[in-house]
Amino acid sequence: MSVFTIVLYGVSLGLGAGLLILALRFRRKYRDEDFAPLAYFLAAFTISGFLNLFGRALAFALLHASTPESQTTINLMFGFLIFPFMLTAVYCFLLLMGALRGAAVPVKARRAFYAFSALVVLVLVYVTTRYSDTRQVGPAAGFFGAINAGILAVYVALSLWGYVGAAKVHDPRRRRLARRVSASYALFFGLSLAVPWAWIHRRLPGVRPLPMILFYFSSNVPALLAFRGYWRRRSVARPEPATEGRDPNAAFAGRGLTPRELEIVGLILQGQSNKDIERTLFISVHTVKNHLYKIYQKMGVRSRFQVVAMVRGDENSSPGNGPDQTG
Repeated sequence: MSVFTIVLYGVSLGLGAGLLILALRFRRKYRDEDFAPLAYFLAAFTISGFLNLFGRALAFALLHASTPESQTTINLMFGFLIFPFMLTAVYCFLLLMGALRGAAVPVKARRAFYAFSALVVLVLVYVTTRYSDTRQVGPAAGFFGAINAGILAVYVALSLWGYVGAAKVHDPRRRRLARRVSASYALFFGLSLAVPWAWIHRRLPGVRPLPMILFYFSSNVPALLAFRGYWRRRSVARPEPATEGRDPNAAFAGRGLTPRELEIVGLILQGQSNKDIERTLFISVHTVKNHLYKIYQKMGVRSRFQVVAMVRGDENSSPGNGPDQTG
């Protein structure tokens, strides 16, 4: 393995791990519910990339002189290892686009994902039974390429769905965020479909699939920058006390909040985090999150920041943007 290849491996590892760490840090820092599907998406996306880099690629490098049967076996083995994480990443990406749209993911979209996942599994089973004991490496690789192209096409479709749905977001800042994130992913995944990866890998056999993995990891950079810029511009790390000039109970009247939920809302208005509420009420963080989910449902909001904005009388956080029902 050349020094250039080793450097590329290092860059790929650093980029993938770095992006995932940044996403988790941003989620902890800004406490935005939209960071949850983004962090989960990056986790599954990065794992599938690492399996491709340090699993299948290294296996081929070590067994470069092996028989076609061995090559096909390696492809099949890592196909079953990689594609579950790839499908998980697609599902988290679906949740991310739904969160940016400010609405729950439609049942039809979930069913379409389940149908697509079942199709991928059926193709993997067919390739395994058809080519595991043959020398037909080309057809097996073709099936894997078709699955990969199908997943990229789904990413493009979901990105466009997120971009179109951003028009329904009332908050202009949030709308710009949704459009920037969805447009960046649509651009990167669309380009991935157009790039001749097979030709590149034939020209650079010693570094496959490093160029493709680097490109995939890079597709997440604009999204993270957009999220970071969004929260930095708002300068919000915690909600500020927001009861000045308005009776907080007026915003919650008739919404069916229990006394405990009203108590938690009061602590939110004081700027307390989930950890602070845990210590104040002597309950677990899990219980706090369960109460928050019910509060968001009853108030027709998606985050603690919208709870605060409702008390301020902010029209952008009126119940038009319902809570994310994905859990």
